[in-house]
Amino acid sequence: MFVNQKPRAPSAPSSRIGNVPAILLGDLTLLRPLVQAQIPVVVATTDPTDTTLRSRHVKDPCLLPGLEEEGSNESLEKLVTLAEKLEHRYGAKPPLVYGSDDSLAFIYRHRDVVERHFAVILNDSDVAESLLYKDTFAELARERGVVIPTALGTGAALDANLRSFTRPVVVKPRSKVFWRELKANLFGPNAKALVFASGRELLSHPAYEQFRGELIVQELIPGDEGQLVSFHGFADERGELLTWFCGRKIRTFPSPTGESSCIELVLDNALREHGMFVARALGLKGPFKIDMIRDAATGRCYTLEVNARFTLWHQLAAADGVNVPHIAYDYLVAGRRPDGVHYEPRHRWMNLYRDYKSFLQRREEGNLGLWAWVRSVASRPAVFESFAWDDPIPALSWFAGMVRAMVDLRLKRFSTASG
Repeated sequence: MFVNQKPRAPSAPSSRIGNVPAILLGDLTLLRPLVQAQIPVVVATTDPTDTTLRSRHVKDPCLLPGLEEEGSNESLEKLVTLAEKLEHRYGAKPPLVYGSDDSLAFIYRHRDVVERHFAVILNDSDVAESLLYKDTFAELARERGVVIPTALGTGAALDANLRSFTRPVVVKPRSKVFWRELKANLFGPNAKALVFASGRELLSHPAYEQFRGELIVQELIPGDEGQLVSFHGFADERGELLTWFCGRKIRTFPSPTGESSCIELVLDNALREHGMFVARALGLKGPFKIDMIRDAATGRCYTLEVNARFTLWHQLAAADGVNVPHIAYDYLVAGRRPDGVHYEPRHRWMNLYRDYKSFLQRREEGNLGLWAWVRSVASRPAVFESFAWDDPIPALSWFAGMVRAMVDLRLKRFSTASG
């Protein structure tokens, strides 16, 4: 049904109803695929200093008070007012493109209103809620026959299991949204999980007792970042896939449980078939990314989590021939379906600053030399998170901000030392 062939040339703008703009709750990694498809975009953000606003493609942004409970209702009112104006002008509901767990939680919180005023496809309520929390996701996966890593329990049972568990364990936040306190006290700013050599090592961590109710502890599946793979797609209201692609991580920072720093698309029939099975079993609709890990010893795939939103991977996928936000837009606005899935892995996506930090970590551990890293960076054309030759200001703005922060920090240290 789906065949990978040579990537199609970037398509001309579709014949759309009034060319209604998409409303973007996301960053540059989602703005650029939309711009590539010549789709007009209104960027909605809670941060007036967001580097996305420095893009030459952003004209009249919509500034929101906040997506959490406190500013949520006012933000909803602003978005609905914008949607009504666009629908009145263009004759169609504007699609909503959302790229973070915070924005996804906001959409679910106001689901009825969002579905009335925006062109979206959301998961069924029970699935949607389960995907936001790792413990409820584990229950959903078990009920539907999706293989996940073994969890070590909760409460007193977890403590007892950890005392006797001698193999490595991985610790993750229970909730995928608003876990800032955990980042500050346990995970750090870039890590998504922590690995401990044994259950006892986790028990001895000073923050464990304070935060154990907010944690999920699982047996670690052996493998490095190269075993972290993913299946991405967009499905219609019946769960039928309109498009998909497969990917794998090359490096993260911190390694191995941090944020992506270098990734690529892959052609992998076994991964595709397994991803399609998981998507069907869970009944996924709309945009999604299924994170998996392959056991390095057995080759078996374990599902780690599902992100029911658009992701940074779509910037890379658009460069390789499958533009998911474009396909979603055409279906949501005009009911148009693609004629198949065609992509060729030719590029790598990079956050160069984060990847350099990943290199430094690996070099210190003796796992990666300078020239090996340089060859890896230069082996394929790169798609960068912030920088683009035809839109350089956001990256330059980010760099200037980083330099200012470094200078301020040095001045503060100098002032403290002098005082």
